[in-house]
Parts: sequence; structure tokens; C-alpha cells
Amino acid sequence: MYNKIKSIVTGYKIKKLTLGEIEVKLACQKKFSTLDPLAPLRSIKHELLKSPIQSLKQVNFKPCWEKKNFSVEQLIPTHEATFRVNHNNYLVKRYVTKHQHRSVSIYVYQVDGETFAVFTRKYDYGDFHRQLVNSFLEKYNLEGNSKTAHCIKSNEYAMFFSHFGHSHTLIWNNQTELDRFLSILE
Repeated sequence: MYNKIKSIVTGYKIKKLTLGEIEVKLACQKKFSTLDPLAPLRSIKHELLKSPIQSLKQVNFKPCWEKKNFSVEQLIPTHEATFRVNHNNYLVKRYVTKHQHRSVSIYVYQVDGETFAVFTRKYDYGDFHRQLVNSFLEKYNLEGNSKTAHCIKSNEYAMFFSHFGHSHTLIWNNQTELDRFLSILE
């Protein structure tokens, strides 16, 4: 009864899912879909962990972090997933928007109310990835090429770029929380 009233007031439908050993409470707008909020990071986990971290102190990812967070504040999440693991309360919000006539999915990962990572998938067949990586390769003389994944750390922020069909970026400001979150993804 409570979920019915809440869905009428908020416009979200609520369902409980079990993903591995994690019980997730998923709220979504409009049609219900069984979206796995862990899938984006699960799909890049292996590549992220095997990518060498290149340190570039002269790069400042803070404006990028702030811009990502500001842009999602202007949107309404299509999905919200909450779950608890090892006394930590996680919230994953999925947003859908357009950028340069391309669909974009943005996932915001929070623990105990603090955002620690933002994952973006731009459905552009890797165009954004190639442009971004080529500019970094050119400007900072990075190792690799535009077809490989790159992980760049700069002060308190880090960013991972990859392209698997579409452009993926992950930016985070808390390595400890990201590592903890990745460890629960089996």
C-alpha cells in the first residue's frame, strides 16, 4: 500500500531486485524496466583495473567534475537504485539526456549521501572517445592510442576513458569508495 501511494505521489514505480547477493530497491519513472544499476561499472571493471594509471598533475579535472554534477542537477533521474552493503548505503541514479543529437546515459554513484563517481555512456560509436583521447595524446604526450582505454589521475580526481561500441567515461573523486564499490561487483 505504501509503495502504491508513494508511486502516485512521486511518479516512480518501485520494485525490489536481487543482483548477485545484493538486494536492490529500484525506483523508475514511466514503464518499469529491470535495469541493473551495477552493470555500467561491472562492464568496465576489468578494463579499468588493468589500465595503467597515468599521472598528470597539470590536468585539472575539478571543473569537469563540477560540470557533470551540475548538469545532472538539472535533470530528473529515470531510475534510482538503493542498497546497503557492509554498513554503507549506496544510491545509484541514472539520467538520460541528449548531447550533440546523441543519447547519453549518466549514472551517479553515491555512498552515504556523497557522490564518489559519475559514469557516462554516449551513444556515438566511439566518436567522443577518439576526440577526447586524441586531444590528451597530443597535448600531454600520453602513451597509447585513440583505440585504447586510458586512466588518468590528477590530484584528487581521476578519469577513465574507454570505447566499447560507444564512448564511456568514468570520473571519480574518492579512490577508496570506488575501490570498495568495485569490490562488491562480482
